[in-house]
Amino acid sequence: MYIRLGRFFLILLNCAFCLAVPEVVDAAVRADPAVHGRLRVEGSQIVAQDGTPVVLRGGGLMDLLEFRYTQQSLDYLKGSGANLVRIPLHWGRGGLSASYEEHWGAFQKLADYAIKQGFYVIADFHAVASPDDAGVETMAIRFLQDVARRYGKSGQIIYEIFNEPTGASTYSKKVPWSRIRSYAIKRIDEIRAIDSDALIIVPTATWSQEIALPLTDPVPRPNIAYAFHFYASFHRFQEQNETIAARLPIFVTEWAAQSPENSDGSINEASFQRYVDWMNRHNISWAAWSYSDETEPYGWFQPGSMDDGEVTDAELRSWGRRVLDLLDDDRLNQRFGSGTLPR
Repeated sequence: MYIRLGRFFLILLNCAFCLAVPEVVDAAVRADPAVHGRLRVEGSQIVAQDGTPVVLRGGGLMDLLEFRYTQQSLDYLKGSGANLVRIPLHWGRGGLSASYEEHWGAFQKLADYAIKQGFYVIADFHAVASPDDAGVETMAIRFLQDVARRYGKSGQIIYEIFNEPTGASTYSKKVPWSRIRSYAIKRIDEIRAIDSDALIIVPTATWSQEIALPLTDPVPRPNIAYAFHFYASFHRFQEQNETIAARLPIFVTEWAAQSPENSDGSINEASFQRYVDWMNRHNISWAAWSYSDETEPYGWFQPGSMDDGEVTDAELRSWGRRVLDLLDDDRLNQRFGSGTLPR
């Protein structure tokens, strides 16, 4: 995630979206690899092998070479009620910040431990770029195939084949859905040649926000979900989201309550609660941004908290406390009410 200027895009609503009534779905249970094993998509839901709807909740990590992630930081996330961690190979504006081997080594260290500790793991090719930018597609192929070879048999890996398709040199460049779709088909087939039952998350257009497009032009492959990213105080909730979530499997792989353009961290409470209610109503799994001590207000921890390799409750910022409230085990399997969560 980077600060993005002029990023507010609206998708025109048609009458079918405006008049549709949300479909009622069965309440989901908290996914546990020891109980539910490898997950799959059925209709608009992520389910266990027996068809039980499940949900995954957790946090998204940032650049593994920039932030100090340890076994203790994963233990803290797990102890907070998370069953999901999103671990990236971070492709920045100019590519990788170090050699692929260094990034891959850091990924392996955390993914190995996360799987051992009972997490489901999103292997996140974390690029904010175009698939056509130099080196991007080649790196994605290498990373995703390495993940499939090492972790495909675990049943706990979920592949996110691209973070946010856009231009590397300017955030105003839009990658059309047709290009994202063709990219996705190739990556899915490459992964499934190694891990045939893989659950795969496909990015959507405009920083993974335009989730309406796959309704009329879906990726013709089974067992996939579509990524949706939002910042609740910046992106207004669209009524069409209710109908889309009833028809398509949506996975919110990046979200926060704050606006990426408001450094004071203020929150639009009504918008925040609307998104939370929507995700719970449709059993939408999510990874909250960002499980880190970054300086931006959507970092869970105070800046500098991770320097010693450990995190504590005392180092949580207001956003981190809110996410932990959502992760609480006693509430995870329940529908949340409409009240505002405490800071």
